[in-house]
Formats: sequence, structure tokens, C-alpha cells
Amino acid sequence: MYLEKLLSLPSNEKIGIIGLGQENLQFIDWLLHVVNIKPSQILLADQREINLSNPILQDFKNIQDNIFSGDNYLDILKQSKLNIAFKAPGIWSLKPEFEEFRNKHGKDSIQSSLVFFYERYREQIITVTGTKGKSTTSSLLNHFLQNSQIVTSHYCGNTTNISPYQFWTNINQKINSTEYFVVEASSFQLQDLAFATISSHFGIITNYYIDHQDQHGTPIEYWKAKDTVYKYQKYGEITLITESVLDHSQSKKSFDNTALISSNLAHEIASRFSSSLEGSHNESNITQAVLVYLKVIDNKFDLTQKVQILSHLQTHQQTIQKSLDSYKPLSHRQEVFSAFISPIVIKAKNFEKSLSLTVRFIDDGAATEPDAVVAAIKTLTDKANQYIWLFIAGKDKGGDLTNISQSILDTQLINRLYKINYTGEVGQHLLSNIYKMLGANLTPMRETFKQAVTDNLTSKTTIVSGFEHWITDQIAQLKEINDLTMIESITSQDIELNIVLSPCGSSFDEFDSYKERCLWFQKQVQSIK
Repeated sequence: MYLEKLLSLPSNEKIGIIGLGQENLQFIDWLLHVVNIKPSQILLADQREINLSNPILQDFKNIQDNIFSGDNYLDILKQSKLNIAFKAPGIWSLKPEFEEFRNKHGKDSIQSSLVFFYERYREQIITVTGTKGKSTTSSLLNHFLQNSQIVTSHYCGNTTNISPYQFWTNINQKINSTEYFVVEASSFQLQDLAFATISSHFGIITNYYIDHQDQHGTPIEYWKAKDTVYKYQKYGEITLITESVLDHSQSKKSFDNTALISSNLAHEIASRFSSSLEGSHNESNITQAVLVYLKVIDNKFDLTQKVQILSHLQTHQQTIQKSLDSYKPLSHRQEVFSAFISPIVIKAKNFEKSLSLTVRFIDDGAATEPDAVVAAIKTLTDKANQYIWLFIAGKDKGGDLTNISQSILDTQLINRLYKINYTGEVGQHLLSNIYKMLGANLTPMRETFKQAVTDNLTSKTTIVSGFEHWITDQIAQLKEINDLTMIESITSQDIELNIVLSPCGSSFDEFDSYKERCLWFQKQVQSIK
């Protein structure tokens, strides 16, 4: 329906493109060179200055009347010949200007640029979303499919900066039933797709927590956007969901197309395999990727029947394990990128013990919401000899800070929390929340992430000596109360200190992207002598 309208667009009508990020730039390229829409029929809008030196936009240099930028970029919506526009996912879909345009031209008059691809390739698309874990699940599923030797697969969308339109190079190209597209979709992309009332054949929702409250109006709006994955599915189509989705979904009438993967089932399935993906939070990621992979290669496989699931797992276990062995985890997700070993000596009141200290630097920079940081804290302090030094950073996205506050206090209670640098707006808010939980009415100072890293990670010697002094104090306090069992637990094996960037906030206070923040952190660490 939408493609037919696009192909029959009258020559005097215009298409609006609002927001010129990577997704929309690649969409423009497709419009120009695959659909053969004339540049004069495309209006461009962006709050930033539009870079017409970009090769994709060179044809627009001589049609300045089609360019809208700066604070008044949404004046594009006032153009008389504009009846449909496609907006970048980073712009809030429910802006009053957009709602006014929809009231005039129809609810689907402003939507996602993905609509044409979803309409044509619906049967081959696997949409993956969730508050956390969607990138890992998407990349792992794509890896399984690529290794299957039965189907081909492409990983695109959201954080990949790869538009699925790159794979649609001829408007009339034949659909290959063995070619699949794993599309990692954000809540913003899905909110826009909902205006076209379309879902893909396969879906995965990893979990629902509270996130992006700096852009979505309420948690309900956020969860409702993600419900698009299964809300418009047809009979025979399927989406895997978890318990948190069941609890928070705003579209429960559509659950006929879903299969619930409980935490117990995820643990049972993931336990059958060895994997570089550590932590209980990855059990669901592995399980959902495995089950959709099995469904793709055998459409008769019933994802709602546990007996059939376990039978299929047994049949394909060796193949799946082989793929897991060759899977390389994504960057910036509990990524150990540097480490060193140093001897330490603990001396405290008639006690002396020499141990080896392994200091690991970990980039968990993709963890920009509270529950992802909770998962990192849990994984990296899971053993008695593991300690954590955590860097919180960035702008507060409006997520609930209760769980992370409690996780920090719990970790401190078992003496595995060495240090936290609460930087940026989210760090200030988090520390203030912890103070309130402890009954203190204090307002912490705000520190920048760059300054905290520069001031604290000065040399290997200062890192080791600081930790050595701290652990010695812990032992001295235990000696005071004669807790010999705890002393033995701490000092019976060599020690691991994990220095972690797990920010809990967006990067836009000091950086242009979370990846830029991650790479800056890695560069600073690599310079430590």
C-alpha cells in the first residue's frame, strides 16, 4: 500500500525528510537511486545546519527552497505540497507540530522511513527490541543465521548505522525467502512504525524497564512504543517476550502472537552451552537468539511447547555451541580492553599476606540505563575476590534509580565496592537518591566525567597503592571484630579489581555519542603508565 503510493507520487507533490542522521541519509539515497524520486520532490529539514557537501545530498545544492534548518526547521510542515514526511527516530514522535500535521493529513502522514522495507520484506524481518540486551541478542542471532548454511542474514538498524535499504538495490528485485534481516529497533523507531500499523513476522523483546524518560513522556508511552513489535502481527507470526514485558505491556490483547520465555526456562536453556557472554542477564539473550534461530530454520517448530523446545535443542546443540564458540561479543558491553597484574601486601595488626592483584579496565559504555549498570555490578562482583571501581557518567535519561541505588548499597555491604565516581547529572541524581535512602538530606556536587578520569586514573602505581590501602583497612576492621572467616574468604585467593565505565546516563553532556565517550575512556586508560 505505502510503496504503491510512493511509486505513484504526483510530480507536483513533495516528500519530507526530517532529521538527517545515518538512517534517513541512507533512506534518501534509496529514494533517489532506487525509487528514482527527483531531488526537487524531496524537502529536507534538520535543526542542525545541513551539510550539503555530503555525497548523498549534492543534488540539493541548487534547490535551497527545499532546505529547512535551524530553530525553525519544522516550518517544513507548513509547505502546501507536503502530504507525507519521514522523521528521524531521535526526534520525539508526539511533538505538537507533528500531531497537528497528522490531524490534517492522516495519522500515518508522519512516520518511520522503515515502513516501505517492513511492508515488502515483512516475512523475512526479525525485529529485536528491549531496554537492554537488544544489541547482543541481535548480533548473536545474526551470527547463528549466518553460520547456518541454510539461510543468509543481515544485521541492521539502530546502533549499527546500517539501513536495511542498503540491501534493496532494485525496486523490482525478487524476494529471496532464505534471506533474513535482523533489525535492531529502538523505541523511537517502533513508535514511528506504529502509525503504519505494521509489525514484522518475527519479533524478540528482551525486557521492559524504565528508560528514555528524557524523550518519551511517560514509561507507559515508552512501553507502548515497543509493543509495536507484536501488536500488528498476523496469525502465525511470533514474538518472544520475557516476564518484564508481560508485566508492563500496554497491548495485552495481542498476546496471542507471543511466546513467554521465563527466567527459569532461559536459565535451563543457556546452561546447556558454554559462552563468552557472562552473567545471568545474558541467559535470556542467548535463549531468545537460539530459539528464533531454530524457528527460522524450521518453521514448524512450536516455540510455545517446552517439550518440543528441549527436543530441538538436543538435536541442534552441537551446531549452536559451535556458533557460540566463534561469536565475538559486541564492543562497549562489559568489554575488558586492558589489564595489568601487580603484587600487593596486606598488613594489619599481626596479619600479613602477599597477594597478586589483577586490575581489569572494562568498557561497559553501552549501559546507559540503570538496570544495565545493575547487571554489570552483579556480574563483576559475583565472586568473593572481585571488587569494583565504577564510573557513573552523563545526562539523566529519567530512569528509576531505586534498583541501582539498592545494588550499590548491597555491594558496599558485602565489602566488594571499592569506589564510585558519581559524575554528570545522572551521577549527582544517583548519589542524592542514595543519600535519601540512608536518611541524609544532602546535595552532592556535580563532577564531570573527563575530570574524574583524569584526576583518578593517573598511574598504575597510584591505582594499586590506593586499593592496597583500602583493602588493608577492610582487614583491619575485620580484625577488630575478630571475623576470621571473612578475613580468610578475602585473602585466600588472588584479587581482581574491575575499573568500569558503566555510565547509567546518555553521553550528550560531554560527548557526541556513547561510542565517543567509550573510545575516550579507552584512550585515557591506554595512556596510564
